[in-house]
Amino acid sequence: IGVGPSIQYIGVIDCEGNKLKYKYGNYLLHFPYHTTKGIKLASPMINAVGEFGEFDSKLACVYYEDLNNRDLIMSLKSQGFKIVTAGHKFNPAFLINLKVLIQGSKFTTSDFLGTQVGYCMAMKKPHYIFNERDVSKIVISKSYSSSYSHNIKSTLDEINQLTSIISEGCGLSLNCLKVANEYWGNDIQLTPEELRKKIS
Repeated sequence: IGVGPSIQYIGVIDCEGNKLKYKYGNYLLHFPYHTTKGIKLASPMINAVGEFGEFDSKLACVYYEDLNNRDLIMSLKSQGFKIVTAGHKFNPAFLINLKVLIQGSKFTTSDFLGTQVGYCMAMKKPHYIFNERDVSKIVISKSYSSSYSHNIKSTLDEINQLTSIISEGCGLSLNCLKVANEYWGNDIQLTPEELRKKIS
């Protein structure tokens, strides 16, 4: 059932995002790569994120499981990032927190293609992906079969291609919108009545 990005159905009033603007000014919101089941980085998670324009503040939205990753936190702080999080993925307020963070931002970035990219594009926020992730440095868990590992590698190759498209257009070009529509259904937006009918 296609319903589009779930974040678009979260009700958040503009003043919530404005509160963050008042506190941090025009801020860049960065999503660092996070640990995923079955896939991990061979080296410590240290993200080399450079400056992208002029901003009053830089916020790094860290995945809840990585808040105790000292290497990651210290690396981000040393680059001038303030650490924030949307909370646990099963927290009812997770998407609300995420939407508020994205809503208040001036520009968004990440260093790996993920759901956050589709969310930022759905909210019309420019997005850039720092495509410095070497696929050869991704380690596939030995618990997975060789055929499944091959599928993951193929997916990573496809991700690199999509990353280039999105970064070239900062998430706002026509090619970017085509990618967003195909992979995240960003062209789908239902009314409450239509949504109820879909899921009933």
